[in-house]
Amino acid sequence: LFDPVRSQYGRLRWRPEIQGFDHFQNLLSGKGKASETINELFRESFDEQKKFWSYLEMDGKLHTRSNRKFVAQALWKIAQSASIWNVELLSEWLALDESFQVDPWKFRFNTPGTVDRRNWALKIPLSLERLCRLKVIRKIKNLVKESGRK
Repeated sequence: LFDPVRSQYGRLRWRPEIQGFDHFQNLLSGKGKASETINELFRESFDEQKKFWSYLEMDGKLHTRSNRKFVAQALWKIAQSASIWNVELLSEWLALDESFQVDPWKFRFNTPGTVDRRNWALKIPLSLERLCRLKVIRKIKNLVKESGRK
């Protein structure tokens, strides 16, 4: 059911040849009735990247790896929300800067489904002085201003 090549960092990815829920059910036939839980997990996770790509109103072919354009669009979409508060992680804003190069799977506050001393603890590898000099600060200010937020 899962693609071992695309499944990384403890995150399972459905095999690309699975075409939808009916195909999923056919694969499970003869192996016992699939529980409602696994059916619901499939419905929620199947094509999740395509669903999110569409939600962000991204143009072109789906990219399976994040890039600055994708992060900027996600932050813009969040800024357009009607919520009173707009709180993003500093690491998301830093991902817009070309000089900030980290592995996003390793540079994260939490890895779901794990218990580890690194969960909920993250050190930004830049001093406050260096953060203030990043070129991305201007982009952040513009995004916030254009969104109508103050």
